[in-house]
This record gives sequence, C-alpha cells and structure tokens, in this order.
Amino acid sequence: MKKYQRVIVRWIDSCGPYHNRWTTPDALNLKPMICETTGYLIRDKKNYVVIVGSVSNTGMMVDFITIPKAAILKRWDAT
Repeated sequence: MKKYQRVIVRWIDSCGPYHNRWTTPDALNLKPMICETTGYLIRDKKNYVVIVGSVSNTGMMVDFITIPKAAILKRWDAT
C-alpha cells in the first residue's frame, strides 16, 4: 500500500446561515470557524492541499477535502 504523510491542518472556514429566510443584519451573528482536519496529504499544490480520511489497500480513497492555503493557520505531522 502506498504511504501518504498523515497531517493535521488547522484552518479558517467560512460560514453562512443554516436557513435561507428574510432577516436583519443585527440577527446575523456569524463568524468564521476554526477547524482541524486530520488525514492523509494527497496533494500539496501552490494554492491548496487535498486531505483524505481513508485509503484502502487497493488505492481507493474516501472523505476528501480541499483546503486553500490562504485559509491554513497551521499544518503539522500527525505521527
């Protein structure tokens, strides 16, 4: 099985209301969330990384997330 680096990424996520109805600006108390993702580093590109949660012995993968590097606060090895 191919080995991938296991990482933890702390990043800022956008957020929006969980509903789509009329509201006032004062009622919108939304702030970006700080998230941590743990998984296997599949791609490390100039502007983003791709992390996957599970890798099978056949090379199949599931539970992907692409995180823009501009949103990353910190990244470190999970080992």
